[in-house]
Formats: sequence, structure tokens, C-alpha cells
Amino acid sequence: MAASGEFPLQALTIRYTIGNPDWDGQTMLTISDGGAVQVTFDRGQQHGEWQSSLTDEELLGLVRLMVDHELWAVRGQRQTGVSDETYPTIAVEVAGLEPLSVSMWYGEAVDHPDFGPVVSALASLAHQASGGVAR
Repeated sequence: MAASGEFPLQALTIRYTIGNPDWDGQTMLTISDGGAVQVTFDRGQQHGEWQSSLTDEELLGLVRLMVDHELWAVRGQRQTGVSDETYPTIAVEVAGLEPLSVSMWYGEAVDHPDFGPVVSALASLAHQASGGVAR
């Protein structure tokens, strides 16, 4: 399907998680079902949840971004983070294929030439969908 320009958008799930609910808050973004977006943000006793959606073109653009940056080949270099440093994780599942999960410490992530742009796009999507609450 991908070779013919088609992609099974219904079979794709993308998850982005960053933060700590007990400290500065945790954002969880899930994109599934062909573009349905769900964002949650938890900080202590506070909980927020938002829904949004992506067009097929927007979702394909995100997939292209991950492919162009070869997300599957990204590896963090540091074994430990600095005090209070977050550990962003991007997980991708496509029906029939082995799941992919990539994580690295935030200080590495933002400067990484391949992980950084994908994290930035997902964080921006979470921020927009939540009206500026999630990050």
C-alpha cells in the first residue's frame, strides 16, 4: 500500500509522553483511528483531557516527518539524566508490524537532529489541542 501512495491510517497509533505527574506535570498525546487526537495532562490532583483530530494530509505529514528522520534508528547517548530532567518517549504501532518506542533525556532530545523535530511536532500538537495547557 505504501508503495502505491496509500497508507493504512486506521492501523496507525502514535503515542507521545513527557513529564512527571508528581512534579511539573505529564503530557500524554495519542493519535489513532486515522487521525483522532487525545491529549491528557496530569499534575498532582489536576487532570485535563482534550480531543482533536488531524486531516489525512496532516497525519501523513507527521508520518513522513518520522520516516524522513528515521525515527527507528534514533538512540540516546546518556544513561542518566540531570535532576528533574524529563524523558520524552515516542511510541509507534502499526497493525501487523513490531511496535517502535524511542526515548531519550530531554537535554539530548531537543538538540538531536532526528528526534528533536519529531518531539517538537508532537509537543506542538499537544499544546495546540489542549489550548496551551499541555506541553
